[in-house]
Amino acid sequence: MVASAAVSAFLAALGAYALYRGLRGPGQGVKSNAQEEAKQSPGGLQFAENQQAPVMNDASSTAEAGGDGRVAISARRLAGNRTEITYSDGTVEVREGGTVSWRNNNPGNIGAGEFANRHGAIGIGANGRPVFPSEQSGRRALIALLRHPNYQSLSLEGAIARYDRENAVDYVRFVTKWLGLPGATPMSSVNVDRLADAITVFEGWRPGKVTVFGGQP
Repeated sequence: MVASAAVSAFLAALGAYALYRGLRGPGQGVKSNAQEEAKQSPGGLQFAENQQAPVMNDASSTAEAGGDGRVAISARRLAGNRTEITYSDGTVEVREGGTVSWRNNNPGNIGAGEFANRHGAIGIGANGRPVFPSEQSGRRALIALLRHPNYQSLSLEGAIARYDRENAVDYVRFVTKWLGLPGATPMSSVNVDRLADAITVFEGWRPGKVTVFGGQP
């Protein structure tokens, strides 16, 4: 009974936060949807040298390299803040609606730059953010970033403040509660997979509409 009550309380809290996020809108941190859609330049997740929850697996996401050998090779932003992804077989996938992180296969809303390019980004999509070939590759890039010495040398609170300075207070509060760890915990002691889950939830991951054109008959 005690365990059941604890689980119920956690789910209720998570539901309340989800409602809060819905009211404030998706996007980077807790900015409103209008603010997120209007922000065109990349931000957050930056290295000093740049200065510029879940595993999603939604049915609408195209595989990075499917059984037919198709691979995502390029991406660009379209009018209406949509994201277009082109595949090696000529298929073109247009993503609209949902959240920016979903449109770009970028669960952490990683900023554009050398790091994103080195970790597989194939173009720039909605909100000027890099697009990854698949949600899995976007998650791998996020985890690689969290394992970088620039983050591993910090406390959990310090790492999150570096990750998103604008929303640091709300971000730290959410992440520390999600992980059940104090902010002073060294990043070297943090499970980065679980931290990536928390970031994915806070950034907002909501699938929208996918329209596919062309490709092999």
